[in-house]
Amino acid sequence: MDPKKMIEPNPSTDQVLSILMDDAPLAQERLLNALRRRADRVISITTTRERESDAVWVTVVVPGARSVAEAVGRHLAKLVEVREVAVLAPGDFVGLQLALVSVYASGSAQDEASDILSQVGARLLKITPTELCAQLTDCPETVDVVVRSLERIGKTRALRAGLVAFAGA
Repeated sequence: MDPKKMIEPNPSTDQVLSILMDDAPLAQERLLNALRRRADRVISITTTRERESDAVWVTVVVPGARSVAEAVGRHLAKLVEVREVAVLAPGDFVGLQLALVSVYASGSAQDEASDILSQVGARLLKITPTELCAQLTDCPETVDVVVRSLERIGKTRALRAGLVAFAGA
């Protein structure tokens, strides 16, 4: 898949659903089936196991109006394993994205790339004379800015995980 054609979350038009559900056999499969039937598109789905619990948090990002996301949420709430569904408003949650970033650069260009990554607290994973690889966890907008900055330095690849949102933070 061409990375330039990948769908990126748009905070002004995309909606974030936060779902707490049982970590039961096939529960996530049932959630995905219901989501497939109700949402035209899904930008990202991220599942996080609740520590020392029998529950998982599922963060789903869907495009469109809040009313569409609320309708999807009402449908998902009918599933037996679903304990709680919330459509999160901007400012009501902390959302982070994990990105693995690789930039091909050497010499002073590599130093410049390293400086950009260190400014946002990225963790350097691999350094060779011609390549720098890092792990970056931040809001999607910051990840966008960092990737664009690195693209000015050298050939850059970025692999992103879906948005993880924490309500009430």
